[in-house]
Order: sequence, then structure tokens, then C-alpha cells
Amino acid sequence: MRFLLVLIAFLASPVFAQEVAYPSATSATINDMADVLPEETKTRLSEALRTLSREKGVALVVVTIDSRADYGDTDSLEEFATGLFNDWGIGNSERSDGILLLAAIDDRELQIVLGEGYPSVYDWLTDDILAETVLPMMQAGQISEGIESGAYAIRDRIAVPFAEGREPERPTGQTAASTPAGSGSSGSAWPWLAGLGVIIVGLFAIGPISRARRVCPDCGKRGGITTTRETVTEPSDTAEGLARVTETCSHCGKSHSREVPLPKAAKAKVEMGGGKSSGGGSGGSW
Repeated sequence: MRFLLVLIAFLASPVFAQEVAYPSATSATINDMADVLPEETKTRLSEALRTLSREKGVALVVVTIDSRADYGDTDSLEEFATGLFNDWGIGNSERSDGILLLAAIDDRELQIVLGEGYPSVYDWLTDDILAETVLPMMQAGQISEGIESGAYAIRDRIAVPFAEGREPERPTGQTAASTPAGSGSSGSAWPWLAGLGVIIVGLFAIGPISRARRVCPDCGKRGGITTTRETVTEPSDTAEGLARVTETCSHCGKSHSREVPLPKAAKAKVEMGGGKSSGGGSGGSW
């Protein structure tokens, strides 16, 4: 067990960390950075989420961005969304009951992230909400409507029942005694160890390692490509900035640079409650 804990700590060290500059929250309810929500939608939805926070104590935050690539290098929207959740600290720090609904418009991806306080059974509900409510509307081009309907579904089917201590809905065929494999406190430890093995293998299969295996377009050799990023123009709260990303091959020494926009600077950072997430929830694309 000690070996596994040391290995996990090593894999989580800065050597394996990815460079991501998360945006700052400007609202505790709606952060429409992609500018896809009409003002009347933002007003209506923001009031509903403030009421949820005031009456039930649950923070549900809706975020839209153009693309996760605008903020650095991540391997999936799930990774970016979980990192954003923890960077902002969504939800109460003791209960970890915050929820994030994140849509990357240009990437055509959407992710629901649940705080650590939610049992894994709630992941089934996020699956249902995406499949039945959100993604069909997004696929039909109803971006704003899909996001708003998804937020209401999350509130009604997850946030409120959880805050009130009610049993969560269960998919057809599931009974109250049913739990995901390895989720109980009793029984064999093998399912837990098997799951940990999958996580460890996944960490080695993706992220910086996968980038290290890229092929240089000049010499054709695999691996050895390093990436540096420098700010050319600092963003303001009214204008985007500009950054230069340079990739250099250690084999042939040749470099290629490209310029990427930096999102507008936040006018004021909103402090959240210090909640954390370990990646619970669901994601999908349209």
C-alpha cells in the first residue's frame, strides 16, 4: 500500500503536471466566456442558481469557453473541467457538494463535474442528463437552450435531492442495494486495486508522455519535442492578449512557433467555497 501511495504522489508531481492557465471566475453562477448565452437567459438562470445556493446551500456554476486549448495543454475536457473546478474551489469546503457545468463551444464538448461529496451513483444521473436533455438540444443547434435546460436538470435531479438527503434516482434495472463495483466498504480489495491499476496505466499512456512521443516534422524522429510559451501582449479586461508557443526538437534543433490568443483578463476574481472534485460526473460531445 505504501508503494502505491508513493507512486501516486510521484505521478502527481510537477514533472507530470501540465501547463494550464485557468481563467478566473467573475461570477458565482454564470461565467459565459464564449458569449453564447443571451442576456435574458443569463439573468433568468443566474437567479435560479442564486436561489439554489441560498435555499439549499449548493453551488452550481455554469461556464462556457471557446476552446480549452486557449488556456494551455490538457488531454481532455474532463481533465480541464476537473482542474478548473478545483482551481476555483466550487462548493462548500466541508461538504464538497459543488457542481460545474462546462461547455467548450468550438470543441463541441460538454462536461458535468461533481464535488467529492457525491457518491458515484450520481454519475449515472449525469449520464442521463447529458443523453436525455443536453446533448440532443446541442446537436440541434440549440446551444443556449441546452445549457439552460441542463442546469435546471442538474438542480432538480442532483443538487436538490442531495441537499435534502433524499435517495438519488436510479437507472432502470438498478435497485437500492446496487452499487458500482468496488464502491462498498466491504468485500474484496481486488476491484479497487484493479481500478487503481487502470488509473496508473492511463497516467502513463496520456499527458506529457503522449506529447513526448510526437514525431518531429523536420527530422522525423519521435520524442524529444519541448514546448515553451511566452506572452507577447498581456490581455486586459476589454481586449484579448497574444502568446507565442514554440516547439523545439532536441534531435535536430529546429523550432516552429505559432501565436495563440489569450482570453480577456477577468475584471474581478470571485471567491468560491473551497470545494474539491476527484473527477466525478460525465462528459459528451455534439
